[in-house]
Formats: sequence, C-alpha cells, structure tokens
Amino acid sequence: MHDRSVVRGIVRHPSMRYMAILLLGVAALLTLLLVCRTFWFLFHSVTNVPYADQWYMLEEIQRVREGHSRWTYLWSPYWGQRILLPRLVFLVSAKYLHFSMWPFILINVASQISMVAVLFAVVRRVLHPYRIAFWASVIAIVHLLLSSLQMEIFIEAIGIQYTVGYASAVASICVMGTAFDRKVASERRFWIAALLGVMSTTCFAIGLLVWPILIFEVWFSGAWRRRHLVTLTALTVVLIAAYVPGYTRPEMGMGALGIIRHPISALSIVALILGGSVSLYSRPIGIVAGSVGLVTACGVLIHVRRNRGASLAETSLAMVCCFLLASALSIAVGRISPEWLAGTSGQPLPSRYLAPTFVFWAALFPLLLSYWHSGRSGRIGGAAASVIVLMLTFGTWNWQWRMPAEWAGIFQSFDAIGSGFVVAVSDQAFMSRLFPVEDLRERLVNYMREQHLSIFAEPRSTWMGRNMGSIALRSNERKCFATMPPAISLDGTSSTLRVFGTLTVDEKPVDERLDVLITDSQGTVIGLARTIPAQRGGNRATDFFGYARNAERNALSTLRLIIVFADKAWCVAQVL
Repeated sequence: MHDRSVVRGIVRHPSMRYMAILLLGVAALLTLLLVCRTFWFLFHSVTNVPYADQWYMLEEIQRVREGHSRWTYLWSPYWGQRILLPRLVFLVSAKYLHFSMWPFILINVASQISMVAVLFAVVRRVLHPYRIAFWASVIAIVHLLLSSLQMEIFIEAIGIQYTVGYASAVASICVMGTAFDRKVASERRFWIAALLGVMSTTCFAIGLLVWPILIFEVWFSGAWRRRHLVTLTALTVVLIAAYVPGYTRPEMGMGALGIIRHPISALSIVALILGGSVSLYSRPIGIVAGSVGLVTACGVLIHVRRNRGASLAETSLAMVCCFLLASALSIAVGRISPEWLAGTSGQPLPSRYLAPTFVFWAALFPLLLSYWHSGRSGRIGGAAASVIVLMLTFGTWNWQWRMPAEWAGIFQSFDAIGSGFVVAVSDQAFMSRLFPVEDLRERLVNYMREQHLSIFAEPRSTWMGRNMGSIALRSNERKCFATMPPAISLDGTSSTLRVFGTLTVDEKPVDERLDVLITDSQGTVIGLARTIPAQRGGNRATDFFGYARNAERNALSTLRLIIVFADKAWCVAQVL
C-alpha cells in the first residue's frame, strides 16, 4: 500500500505530470507521422501485377474453372496452412474484381486497424484508473501494429492470410472475455467469438491454437455453463479432425521431435521471434529482448491463474499473449530451423514474422503497466517491457522512416516490369522477380489476357498498336526531357527491346507514376513503360522502365517517348 501511494504521489506531482504529458504528446505526433508516411507509400505502391503466391492462387483458379481440379482444393494444404478463407477471397476477386490488388490491400489495412480497435477496448478496461499508462499503451499499440517494418503483410495479396488470421484470433479471445462479463454478458458474443475463431483457423494452421485458449479462458471466467465448454470442445475436435487428414507441412523448421530433442535451440528461436525488429539489428540482443518477453509473459500467466481477482479484461490480454507465444513456438516447429541461429549475415527473420511479435508486445505492455503497483516484480517487469517497447518503436525510427519508400520502390518497379506482359515479351532476368517459373508465368499471363484479369483489366492493356491520338486527349505545354541509354535487345535482334532511363517534367523529377508510351514515327504505340518515383531518392530525375516490340522496321532514332498524365494530357519527351 505504501509503494502504491508513493508512486501515485510522484505521478501527481505537477512537474512530473506535465513532463509525462509532453512526452506522450511528442510520441503521439511522431507515431502519427510514421503511420501517415506508411499509408501514403502503401497506397502509392499498389500494383495489379501478381507477385509470389498470387500466381499460385491464380493457377488454382484456372484449374478449377477449366475442370482440372475439384473444389476440394480449397481445403488442401498450402505451405503447411489450410487457407480456405483467403482462397475464397481470391476466387471472388477473380470472378468479380478482375483479380485486382486494391481489395486485398483494403482487407489488410481494415483487419489491422480492427485489431488496434479491439486492443484499445480491452486496454481501456484494464488501465482505466491510470490515464498516463493508458495513453502510453495506446501510442505503443498504434505504433507497433501499424509499423512500416511489417509492410510486407500490408502490400502483398497473400497478406490477408496473416492480417485476417491474427485479427480474427485476437478478436475471438477478447470478445470471448466480454461474453462472460456481468456488465455486458451476452450469448451472442460467445457465438461471435466462436465464429471469429473459425475464421482464424481457416486462414492458417496457428488458428487451431485459438481453441484450447478459448476453452481455458471460458473455464477461468467462472461464469460458464456446461454447454459453453461442450460447444468449444466439440468445435476443437471437429476442426482438428478436419485439419489432420492429408495434412502436410514444408520440410522446414525443427518439427515437434526437434523441439523435444533440442529445447535450448527451440527457446532461442522463440526468443529470436519475440525479439522482433531488435533481432533484425542483432541476433544476441534480439534473443535477450525476446527472453524478457517470454519470462514476463509466463509471469503474467501465473499471476492471472493464481489471482482470482483478475478482471476478465486482464485475462483476455494474457490469453492473447499466450496465443502469440504459441504462434512463435509454431514458427520454430514448422518454419525456422536452428541453422538460422548460426547465420552471421543477412536478415534472420522475414518481415512478415514481425506481425505476431508486435501484437504480442502490444498486449503484454499494458498488462505489465497495470501490475506496476503489485510490488517489486511488477515494477521490474513493467520497466523491462517499457525499454523493449521503446526499442521496438522509436528505437527503430530510422528503419521505419526508410522502409515504406523501399517497399513502394519494389512494387512500383514490379508495376513497370508488368508492362512487358502487355507488350507480350518475356524477360526472365527481370520477370523472375515477380515469379521465377517462366513457363508457368507465361501460361498464366495468357490466361489473364484472355479473362481480362489483373493488369489486363487496366486501360494500358489496350494501347498496343493504337495511334497516340486515340489514347490521350490533347498535348500540353509541359517540357518533358528524358535520358535513355541504348535500348537492350532481349533476343539478339532489335525487334524486342528493354527500355529504361530517367525523366523530368518542367525540369523537375516526377513524383507520380506516369505511363510512358513508346511510338514509332507514325504515332503507333509499339511499347510501354512506367515511371518509378519511389526509387528517386535525392536524384533530380525519375527512373522509368518498360519494353518495346517490333521495332526492327524503325530506326531507333525515330522512336518517340510520349508521357501520359492523369488528365489524359500528353507531351513528347525530348531524349537528351
């Protein structure tokens, strides 16, 4: 009691309180700046050109539509996951939305923001008496869950597997906690939580771990009835029984037996994952940070288990931490082997693995702050968590500032490379960055062209062979200048060219993606390119990249670069 009054006295001292409010205000503004920068680059890097797993999803859709595959493929394993829900979204996208990328990006963003909102609601119930701690937790949650360091899951279509999967799992656990709260208890909430759990399970294998956690959460609430546990147990048995037959996982990770045989290595991998972005800086420091998270989370679980006075909100956050701990362990089982620990260079973790780490700390941090008045162990845990959260957030400021532009540059370059699909050329050297298997890629490109999917649903897909006058409305007075090295022939002749260079408009670099039409002397379009503004950096000109075809009948000096702006105005670029 004495310790609690002393701490409250310090917080209530005017100078300390004003300083805390000032620091929180600065942290909030910096967080808002980073979040706005992340989303600005995210929405300026959207491309309809398929990338990585999206090609395999399209192949599955083609096989079903052509009668070569049954609908049972929806439940078949894919890299150790049964991604029923993401596959359904891909099917809908191909049938009604031209397999475009925008719906996936919006789902990713909406899922992540919904998880922020759910954690807000729970943390508010946990830290309501302590406003400084509450707002510190709010800032940390926003900063972690919307961090640009996990932009990979925002920008890729297959990212819905992770964003929807984790958001559904966290929401399921948190909603189940409210289902037995005397103030808002509702049978409907129980079934909503169960439905969210099913959604998580149909996104990835880790979703199966939600069910034992829900069972424990319901049992611990003390307000359950027999039908609740029976229902959850039955759902658990049914889903596991449906998951196991025919299930295969990639030959990666330690496996269950490897975890048992090498527990120290397994714990090191789990700690490495929980270290998150700190592990990207240094494996040893990341393992230390993750170990702190592992130890404090176990302490919280023990405290909640022993303390029957713990609120259901505290229990929900503890169960979220438990789920993310199990998630990290499952990654060690099925994804990462001890060889990762022996690496001396390169990135030890794919950035998509930062998503569960950030959710873990977003849930653990407010819990530990709520135990600040519980004695020395509570203050030590809260202080340690505060240091690590500070490292994960503002300690990685430089990375978070740089990463959105780098991811945008990558996907804008993919968008420019996709011009080759419209031009109908194959350039393995560059197109392998989108998908390495050339034969399958070309077959799927032809399928997209036939079905008007992806890039072939865009206006530029109809421009080849047309006269410039039928594409753009009018010329303008802008001064466009381009520098272009000699075009590279893809097949040893001058007929198929890889075209690249830099561009300025009115002697300034271009800050938007513009189409660059390559025409012959008659104004007929024989090639397409696009600008890549995110890669400009501090350069005074903007890069462009694309392809031209059937240019052997035209001297290269007669080729023209015509820049098309958003308002359909155009200008002829003078090649310097």
